[in-house]
Amino acid sequence: MSIICTLSLRSPDNAARAIEAGAGDLAIQAMQKYPEAEQMQRNSCLMIRNLVVRNPENRTLLLGNGIEKVIRKAKENHKSCKNAATDALRDLGVDDYNT
Repeated sequence: MSIICTLSLRSPDNAARAIEAGAGDLAIQAMQKYPEAEQMQRNSCLMIRNLVVRNPENRTLLLGNGIEKVIRKAKENHKSCKNAATDALRDLGVDDYNT
């Protein structure tokens, strides 16, 4: 997750390629399968943020696949995920991202 996060930082082209390659689905699946893996949860939130911040078309796709629920769970379960999850929800365009 951290590699994709770094590659997609300020790079809409790389973010689009990552989504096409299944990075969003990978994050959702990993976050659901390993909810106790705190660092992976945090890195997934950071990666999701980079995948959507400059690519609004990715927001709809990820939200439709259930990313909001898994990000909220990470935010609730891990103190170290709070800021990354809040930022990811904000950049996904979720209205109540700070709750």
